[in-house]
Amino acid sequence: MSDERIPKHLIDQRLRNRIIEVIESLADGDEAVKLFGFGGYFNWFFDYFPEDGNFVPLSTMSMDETAAAHELLNQMLNAAEATPQHMSDDEFIATGWPTHIQPIARRAIRTFLIKGRCAEE
Repeated sequence: MSDERIPKHLIDQRLRNRIIEVIESLADGDEAVKLFGFGGYFNWFFDYFPEDGNFVPLSTMSMDETAAAHELLNQMLNAAEATPQHMSDDEFIATGWPTHIQPIARRAIRTFLIKGRCAEE
């Protein structure tokens, strides 16, 4: 194994790319719930965003991306708080949360794609 450390900036580039993927899925609204399931819809998001709402932006994120991420995080926290921990996919879709979050995610993804994905090399 090499003693070389992966530069933080490269790690942040990779994490930013994963965040873009998560946001793209939320931009699909109800289809994201159908694809990932109720639990997966939240779990994948909260793999990259803190459940306590204390999001620290990556070094590779612009101020606009950070603001978009915070807006999306706030809505996901609201949705998580407003729904029970266990429900069917259809029940969650019926709450309207995926449809409510969808335009916020679409705005966020447009913001992130201005700069585009980072090289992971």
